[in-house]
Amino acid sequence: MWCCGHTPVSLPDADVTVEDAAKPEREPAKEEPKPPELQVQVAIAGAHGLRRAEWMPPTNGLQCCCTLVVEGREVHRTASTKNVVEPVWKEETALFVCSSILEFTVWEQDSEGHDSMLGRVVLDSAELDAVGFNGDLQLTGVAEGQQGMLKVKIKRGGQEYARLPEPEITIVIHRYPGYSKEPLGIDLDIQDGTTAWVMAVKPGCVRSYNKFAPAGRQVQAGDFIMAVNGAAGDASKLIEALHRDFRLELVIRRPVEFHVAVHRRQHDASLGAEFPEMPTGKCLVIQELAEGLLQDWNEAHQNQCVQVGDRIVEVSGHRGTAAELLRLLPVTPQLRMVMARPACSDSWWYFW
Repeated sequence: MWCCGHTPVSLPDADVTVEDAAKPEREPAKEEPKPPELQVQVAIAGAHGLRRAEWMPPTNGLQCCCTLVVEGREVHRTASTKNVVEPVWKEETALFVCSSILEFTVWEQDSEGHDSMLGRVVLDSAELDAVGFNGDLQLTGVAEGQQGMLKVKIKRGGQEYARLPEPEITIVIHRYPGYSKEPLGIDLDIQDGTTAWVMAVKPGCVRSYNKFAPAGRQVQAGDFIMAVNGAAGDASKLIEALHRDFRLELVIRRPVEFHVAVHRRQHDASLGAEFPEMPTGKCLVIQELAEGLLQDWNEAHQNQCVQVGDRIVEVSGHRGTAAELLRLLPVTPQLRMVMARPACSDSWWYFW
């Protein structure tokens, strides 16, 4: 029976109490909002420190590549390179990440296409700051005793890659007139005719300067002095200014070292390099390049070509005097050499 002015009320079902009926309905559980996807650009430059000094690549077509896996899916695989000592790829890929794990793996590939892992590193995208990343990531699973590194760059969409520290610095060292007898305190090698290579830092003005200079601006063994008080390009003028002037403005470049591995298939095969007649110090300076093993290397490794002025500082795991290195070159059938040169951000793959 309906009564005017009253709203009808339906009774609860028999198996539901009045108390239960009075309870409000439960709201469905709210899903946690997903973090927004972030567009990033990943650049894989190359890897170094993968192999022991005595290791030599076989002649059966071994190659290296690098893969990038995100959330279990391979999103990029670099081209394979024949340089399996220090592979260089210089490849970029764009992707969207959402608090994702970026897994980089360096692979060795044999002639039949089988992959063997050389090293792996995992990076959490949530740890990337606003400026991104540009530098070395340490690989795990590399050969015992090695510190394998993968050089990568990562940036957010629309941004520039973070810059590496410049390989060239300018410093000023004062040698006061009252202490003119204080030695400079560095051993220098000027065999290339254009730079002064620092072989050792000893007691003297340079060591005194280093005591108060930040680590990134100290003079170190292996550095190249490119200019002194504006004089450049002539090593004899650098030395003259170093001994003459009390205020020394030095332009210094840090060294880069890279590995070259060549097989001498015939015992009389020429290296294709000429050195000073009487080499001194602890390196062999390449004065000329001709037809030979190094020319073959250059044709196959455009990112790591040997140049005139490069210094051989190690031969098949041995570092020593120039005379010792020179004796090893013609009698070693499998040559693994370490070259040193002044770093240059415009031409060296690491600064790509």
